[in-house]
Formats: sequence, structure tokens, C-alpha cells
Amino acid sequence: MRHPRLRTALSSCLLVWLMAPTIGCSRGSKSAAVADGGATAVAAASAAASAKPIAVSSPSVATGNLRFSAPIAATTLRGGATFVGGLDAARGVVVLARLRAGDGDPTWTRDVLTGVKWAPGVSLHVQAAGDRVVVFWRGPRDGTPVKQAVVVDADGKLHGGPVDIGALACATDSGIAWIDAAPKGDPHVRVAAGDAPTVDVTVLAADREPELLCGPRRIFVSARGDDDVALTVASAEGETIARKLMLARDSDFPREEEREHATYSVGDDFGVVRLGETGGLWQREVRQGALTPWKRLAAKLSPDDDLVALDADARAVVLVHTREANGGCAGSTQTASSVHALVIDRATAKVTPLDLAPGECGRDVGPFAIGRVEGALIPAWAERVTRGEKATTDGTTRGAAPIAGFAFRRVDAAGLGPLERRVQLADAVVDAGCDGHVCRVAALAREQGSDGMAPEAVRIFSYP
Repeated sequence: MRHPRLRTALSSCLLVWLMAPTIGCSRGSKSAAVADGGATAVAAASAAASAKPIAVSSPSVATGNLRFSAPIAATTLRGGATFVGGLDAARGVVVLARLRAGDGDPTWTRDVLTGVKWAPGVSLHVQAAGDRVVVFWRGPRDGTPVKQAVVVDADGKLHGGPVDIGALACATDSGIAWIDAAPKGDPHVRVAAGDAPTVDVTVLAADREPELLCGPRRIFVSARGDDDVALTVASAEGETIARKLMLARDSDFPREEEREHATYSVGDDFGVVRLGETGGLWQREVRQGALTPWKRLAAKLSPDDDLVALDADARAVVLVHTREANGGCAGSTQTASSVHALVIDRATAKVTPLDLAPGECGRDVGPFAIGRVEGALIPAWAERVTRGEKATTDGTTRGAAPIAGFAFRRVDAAGLGPLERRVQLADAVVDAGCDGHVCRVAALAREQGSDGMAPEAVRIFSYP
């Protein structure tokens, strides 16, 4: 069975893809929230997606005293504290700041990595780890390419020095997990929890392709071979819970090869949604250490649909996909992509299709996140201005910004909330996570007359 590389959803990954830069990674898998599929109400409300979005201009707090160059990253702890990390290119430093509620100015700032330098392909991620924050950096440091993580206490104290990690790494409630792929020999899965020393929780066969996902108290390592996928479930504190489960075999799908798949975690449970070559969808979970049977879902994606985000809570899985909108750019060479979702009831596997947003000529959508607040899941996405239609701050080509803002839509038991848009010309927009009541986004705001080549102010948006 030839499995294509997983396209992990931004929303469900507590995974940091340090092999390539990404923008934002939702902390939804660690939130304690409940959403209802709401099949009847949601389906009835779905038609409202064609309505014009509600546009709100810059309802944010501006951190005028905090200026960064890209890349930036952000996260929110369960208690509501928001942290933003960014590059101070002039000093060659990665800086982390805790933001004050209300005005958004920094409570404190800390240099967490020195000797760094921007280069093509650098990536920066900030993730919550219980009551601490982990900063992940991939890029040059002191003239050498590195992949490192730094743990920072909520009061700004560095918790030890930088830790060398592998290409795949993520944060749990108690620390960091990563796959250390040595140049020779078998890859090791390692955990650094709290003040305890680093522990090897399992060793993977060198001929298998690994993937890593973190939940609050568990890490999930899938290892792809020629004709199967094995899954190891381990404690975030280093104790191996289940050495190996057979997640998938060739014989499970004799008539349809895999096109792609996406994974999610809900507490200590793990799930996967598999997309076949002809658009068929299957779902399977690990609950309390045991595999559930594969369930074929009563829904299909077309060959032109792109699976862009996936997350779940105790009630439902939400799969977000985009589709090129027919006639979205009549008389133009540009294209428009509409946004859709499938809500999958975890108990019954019943699927409710949703139309989240129509295609709009001149705007690209993505990257995506799925936020969690009490009683709802909220798909959100950046809106990028296509070439030739760049947004400007002063009506000239100078100041053209690649990002116009972001949009979102609440999905809960009552149905679909309105399609809403937050307007902010920006050079970067990143998911800043949720605290169970509100979600946040951080943006590098493009200022009037700027060409985007100087450090820019950070703005924090709250939604819904």
C-alpha cells in the first residue's frame, strides 16, 4: 500500500512540521469543549453561506510596543494568557512576549534564542505546554542549521537551555515529544517532560515513514511501511501505553488506494480520516487504547476538493475542504475557491455537509485553523489577495500587502453562525489558539506607506 505523505490539518496538529514553514497551528486538540453536529439545524443554515460576509474593520488590540519581522507565532494558555514570538532580525534574536489583556502591550519580553538569522525555509512555532510555553525554531543559529526548542515559564523564565529536536516535534501538557532521526540506525521517539531527563519511549524501524501527533497526555506515532501503518501510543511522561497497534493494512481497502489522510486527538483518543483515490471517506479511532472498526462515511470528496483542516471534540469531527468555484471569476484568468465542511458525528458516523463560504474572485483562502470554544468548533482562514489585485494602504502599489484579513464561521448545535470577516492588511497572520471561551489570531500589520521590509507592529484579534 503506497501511502502519500499526510497533509496534517493545521487545526488538529499539535505537531510542528519543522521540515517546512507553516503558518499557525491550532491548539484545539487540547481544549475542553463540546460541539454538536446539529444535523438538521446546521443543514438548514448552510444555505446562508452564499450571503455577503459581515466585515468588521480591525476589531483588535494593537501592540505598538511590540514589533517583529516574519516569521511570527503565537499561542494561548487555558487561563487566557496569550504569547507571541517573533524574529528581531537586527539583533539576530527570537523574542517571546506575554501580552497584557485589554491593550495588548507586553507584560514582559524575553530573548529565548540568540544568534539566529532569517533564511529561506525558516520556521517558528509557539505552543502551549500546560502552564508553560514551548518555542520551536528551525533555521540558522550561530552559522549552523538547527532544529531546537526552548521551554519558557508563564512568568518569562527560561526553563533550561535549548533542546536539540528532530524534524517532527510537538508539545504536550507536560513537555515536548520529538522523533530523533539519526543519520544511521533506527529513529528514536523521545519525550522531555517537566524537569525529568529525556526518555526514549520507542524505537521505529528505519524503513518506515513516521508521523507524530501530540495530545495533552499522549503522543501518537504512526509508522508507514510498504503495506501497512503501525501506531504506537505512549504517555507524554515517557511510559509506553501500547507498543503497537495495526492502524491500516492493504487488505482493509482492496478497491481504493489512499489519496491522503488526516489525524486528530481528543484527550487521550486518536482518530484518522482516510480519503481514497475516488473520493471515498473512512474513519477510525483509538479509544481507551483499543481500535474501533473502520467506518465508511456517507460522503465523498471530488477529485478537485482539497482537504485543508480537520479537528474534533467529544461529539464531532469537522473536516474542512475547498473547491474551485465555477464561474467565480467570469472573464478573468483568476480562480476562486469556496470553503466547505463535513461534520461527522463520532458516535453514529452520520455526516452533515456544510457550505461555509462562497468563492470570491481576487482572494485566495488559507491557511486554515479550527478553533474551539465552549459548545462550538470554528473554522477560520486567512484571506490572501491574489496577484494583480493586491490590497493597499494608501491607494498606490507601494504598501501592497499579501493578506487582507481573515474570515471564520461558528458551527454549533444551533446551526451555522454568520460568515464574518476581520479586515487587516498584513504580511503574516497566525493562529494564536483558544482558551475555551475565545480564540485569537496574531497579525503583522502593514502600515501606510510601508513596503513590508521593516519590523511591523503585532495586532491581536479575538473571535468569534
